Amino acid sequence: MKLILKCPQLNRRWLVLGVAMAFGIVATGLRHEGLQDPMVRLDAQVRAAHKMVSTVVAKKELARSAQMRLAVSAQREIPAEYVSAKYLAICL
Repeated sequence: MKLILKCPQLNRRWLVLGVAMAFGIVATGLRHEGLQDPMVRLDAQVRAAHKMVSTVVAKKELARSAQMRLAVSAQREIPAEYVSAKYLAICL
């Protein structure tokens, strides 16, 4: 006597589709984790190796004559060596 599970063809296809989607979701999650951890580590290394200063930057590209407003500006910390001495003299 042979024990063969006879699943209808349609159900087997749905099962394969479900398994493929599950693998896709797991792979996406692992990829996201794999990319985030090195970025956090790299950011920590840069912050430890350099003196960071707080600066005001534009959130998006501005036209030459555009006024700098609070809505289009943000505060970011960047290494002090990338900031001009003139800017540091004004802020400090």
